[in-house]
Amino acid sequence: DRWNFPEDEPLTGNIVHYAIQMAQKRVEAHNFEIRKNLLHYDDVLNKQRETIYKERDRVLTEPDFHKKVFGFIDSVLEDLMNNYLPRDFPDNWRISEFLRDWSMIFPVPLTPGFFAGKTFSRIEEELKEKAYEAYQARINELGEEIAEQLARFATLRAIDTRWIEHLDQMEHLREGVSLRGYSNVSPLIIYAREGFELFQSMLASIQKDIIREIFRAKVEVRPATPYEETDKKYSGPEETVEAADARKKVPYKTAHKTVGRNDPCPCGSG
Repeated sequence: DRWNFPEDEPLTGNIVHYAIQMAQKRVEAHNFEIRKNLLHYDDVLNKQRETIYKERDRVLTEPDFHKKVFGFIDSVLEDLMNNYLPRDFPDNWRISEFLRDWSMIFPVPLTPGFFAGKTFSRIEEELKEKAYEAYQARINELGEEIAEQLARFATLRAIDTRWIEHLDQMEHLREGVSLRGYSNVSPLIIYAREGFELFQSMLASIQKDIIREIFRAKVEVRPATPYEETDKKYSGPEETVEAADARKKVPYKTAHKTVGRNDPCPCGSG
């Protein structure tokens, strides 16, 4: 019944060969579709990988990285205010939650009274000023060069850590979209859309990690010490390397005279 063969017609070699050939074509078409989808999934992740690698390269080549950090501060502050202090709905401001997250990132104490009677724009302006002053104070504390090195290190560390976590999340998303029963929606479209959301969330987390690390990290600057060779080997407690080398170059000479053929042995045995 599956192959729709007439019941009164005997199976011949050609019929069986044709049925096998058609089944093989369907299997190959199915496998090709799977491989094509896998390439599309890889394309989504590769675009994110290119973006994050370019950003990592800029960390190493940016001439004045302090400007980059001020940009991170702007983005982090904007994200915090959009999450907890919606511009057009001051009645829905979640000030306590904002203060909680603010205190985890910036070393600037704030109280609920700071927001009283102020507009969104005024709050944004004053918070940005406080954050800028805090970073400038950090630069003055550590010095320009060390502060910049710290900022670069914090950025590279945040990117590497969050990117590894993001790869795991994308893998879980890829496994999950194929199991969802969305009508008339391609799993690839869902993967691309939600993968983009995860990527944007990762970028925001990276910037928060950077600013937090810059302010919280303990920096210990050790004074430079003169170079000391530790791999020197001495042949004696009072012998220098040069003396030992000179001694090695001197050929060994015995203290006894050459014994003649008929001379008695110097050891006294005769």
